[in-house]
Amino acid sequence: MRSFLVNFICLFIRNKRLRDKVRYNLKKKKKSFYDIGFDVDKKNLSSRNLKKFNDRILLINHDNFLRNDAGNCTYLFKIITELKSMGFKIDFLSSAPLKCFDTFEELNKKYKYIDNLFLPAMTKIKSHSKFNYSKSFWGNNEFISLFQDIIKNNDYSYIFANYINYSDLFRFTNLNPNTKIVNLLHDFNTLQHFFHTYNNFNMGVYFEEEVKLFQYYDDVLCISYDEKALFEKFYPNKRFHWLPFFSESKDVSGYEKDIDLLFVGFCNIYNYNSILWFYDNVFPKLKNVKLVVCGKVSKMIRDNNPSIYKQMEKDNIKFYDYVENLDDLYFKTKIAIVPMFGGTGLKVKTVTAMSYGIPVCGTMSACDGFLDKTENGCLLTDDAVEFANNINKLLNDKEFYEQVSRKEQEYFKKYFSVERAKRILKDVFNG
Repeated sequence: MRSFLVNFICLFIRNKRLRDKVRYNLKKKKKSFYDIGFDVDKKNLSSRNLKKFNDRILLINHDNFLRNDAGNCTYLFKIITELKSMGFKIDFLSSAPLKCFDTFEELNKKYKYIDNLFLPAMTKIKSHSKFNYSKSFWGNNEFISLFQDIIKNNDYSYIFANYINYSDLFRFTNLNPNTKIVNLLHDFNTLQHFFHTYNNFNMGVYFEEEVKLFQYYDDVLCISYDEKALFEKFYPNKRFHWLPFFSESKDVSGYEKDIDLLFVGFCNIYNYNSILWFYDNVFPKLKNVKLVVCGKVSKMIRDNNPSIYKQMEKDNIKFYDYVENLDDLYFKTKIAIVPMFGGTGLKVKTVTAMSYGIPVCGTMSACDGFLDKTENGCLLTDDAVEFANNINKLLNDKEFYEQVSRKEQEYFKKYFSVERAKRILKDVFNG
């Protein structure tokens, strides 16, 4: 029938090249993610009453988190630290290239966190028919086949998948019905696509897909309160938890503070744009301040904008691509700056500064993911003049400085403490 209709339509097209093109496009059957009837299965709408049957977890993540060199890695590192202290044995499956794991063996000998590491390139993969993947899937046929082999040969009480991008593993695999599937939601995936594609994508399709993928999880740990509040509305019977970045409080009393301003950032476009915005719009309004920029964003500026980098050095801005122990910088810092205008999830650099009792001056996005946007102690504004005024007041008004620091520390202890995080993890992984 389809062939008949195609030939019938082509009778009315005189140009041969155009006729051939139309015939080809109409005959070609395109299968999209939704052609297979992907929808929310009713059985996945409600939470399951699961109990732990062993002490094994399969962790799935796209990178070697043991390097602990970026906010998302540090966040996962801290969670795994707590899970190990609870007595769990953890295997690790990653879709990342082998080069990302060149330091894994050395680091794992130090921390002893991972019992078995699984990488597609390290295993002989049997041939497998193509899957109709979702748009966001971080994997391929080899990866999903490896996952299925691991599940076939091992029993896990928990599968702990980072990001929503591994959900296809659970669509195409028969799992032990007593295995709890937990998602660690670092980012709002649709919004990430929005930022990276400069609005040139079908937002509705991506958002619908992202919402539907949550059906495969029993519990979702959200780094951002904003994202928790959004997605839990679609699954009122599932368990969504706010587990922001957490840390121990640090005592910085007794240290000589000779760094006025500190910015810490990994090499991504959000950090790159934020520090350049600060340099162009806020820094000229400050006098005789010492600014330190730490992290791989330093190299990003040096490589992509060498003239600006040289000018910043002339203005006495210090750059450190890497510092083994950030305590060395934070103990000497008076103010942390977080002039962010993009990104999703939660700004780890904000919470980290708060753990040291260091006042944070930032844009409104500096507290993305917080439960409270204004009552957390941070000084927030998107106006460059007000931003500079906040910095100057902190540097010149000791009483105001102590007041801001004290309010931040109170908020930190309430929401970002290790004790609070432990309670949530025990509820999810021992419930």
